[in-house]
Amino acid sequence: MVLIKYLKAKKGKKGKLSMLDMKELFKQTSNDGDNYIYITPTTIAMWIIGLFLIIFAAINGFF
Repeated sequence: MVLIKYLKAKKGKKGKLSMLDMKELFKQTSNDGDNYIYITPTTIAMWIIGLFLIIFAAINGFF
């Protein structure tokens, strides 16, 4: 909802967003976490589930 309100508020006279508005919208607030890969139990669980689903799909011929 906030994104929709932001986009409606930023529209110009022609109803289009400028490139600067789009850059501002997707700008990161902090670059501190970009240099690290955080390995958490959730991350490991998602990898295991993802690999399981890929192997399951390959065995059952879903590809």
